[in-house]
Amino acid sequence: MKLSDIAGIIEKNENFIILTHFSADGDAIGSSLALSLILQKLDKEVCIIFEEEMSAMYSFLPAASAYCLKTLPQKPVFGEYTVISLDTGDISRLGERQKIFQKAALSINIDHHHTNQGYADHNFIDSTYSSTGEIVYELMLELGTELDRDISMCIYVAIVTDTGGFKHGNTNSRTHLIVSELLKFEVDTSYIAMQVFDKITKAKLLLMRRALDSLVFFLDSRVIVMKITKDDFDDTKTQDDDTEGLVELARNIENVEIAVFIRESKQDSFRVNLRSNTEFDVSEIAALMNGGGHKKAAGCNFKGDYEKNLAILIEEISKRI
Repeated sequence: MKLSDIAGIIEKNENFIILTHFSADGDAIGSSLALSLILQKLDKEVCIIFEEEMSAMYSFLPAASAYCLKTLPQKPVFGEYTVISLDTGDISRLGERQKIFQKAALSINIDHHHTNQGYADHNFIDSTYSSTGEIVYELMLELGTELDRDISMCIYVAIVTDTGGFKHGNTNSRTHLIVSELLKFEVDTSYIAMQVFDKITKAKLLLMRRALDSLVFFLDSRVIVMKITKDDFDDTKTQDDDTEGLVELARNIENVEIAVFIRESKQDSFRVNLRSNTEFDVSEIAALMNGGGHKKAAGCNFKGDYEKNLAILIEEISKRI
């Protein structure tokens, strides 16, 4: 399906709920906020529903408070709605909000993860885009909506975070052309870089120390595993969004080909982030554990015995490295 077709569907409908994956990152949050602002310009009723509290590091973004938590809006107008899933490679990553997705009169899936199988009524999936934020920008053009500073800020955050500050291999000429248009609206790139990459709390610094202390090397130091436990979160008085960027500490170690960051979300339940510094496709490993993502950045979950699941993960990597 073409992006113009998605725009046509949006134009014909009035009430929208935007969903994105749990543990929402900068691309998920930035693209969701940007699309909500775009739809508001078209006089559409729109609401964003996140699975959990939005990370405080993105609270500076326009419209950051314009969302609900886990429940449908109470307005009668939302009796029938169109749901738009953004940046979500698999419907299971909507968590509890799958019910909201399934109750929609119409569903749209917009994503750039190549593992996305197309689970909505209408799907636009293109892995050549660096981020879902880029797709939202081009969708905005298809809808005939004018760019402004607020939308520019949200899309910029979506792009800059998913490209790692334009360092990752998903950065291309289109990325820079889009950003050049965004920067015409006085987007403060220095301030944004400080908020999303550089600024850390004392609590996060203590969590970072725990993470570094947990490092374990496998396969002749080609693979490194970093782990954060529930006790680590409790002892340092941190939460899930404080883990943002920690996987890069492991990924940047010399000669490491694959970095694995594992955090305990609740008892015997773990979230896994995988990063590759080579042509190794970590999305294949994630898919084996009901996850997905990109070739160089992917994620999954596992439950049960930690050591047993880790051994399976390392074994699968060793078969392919």
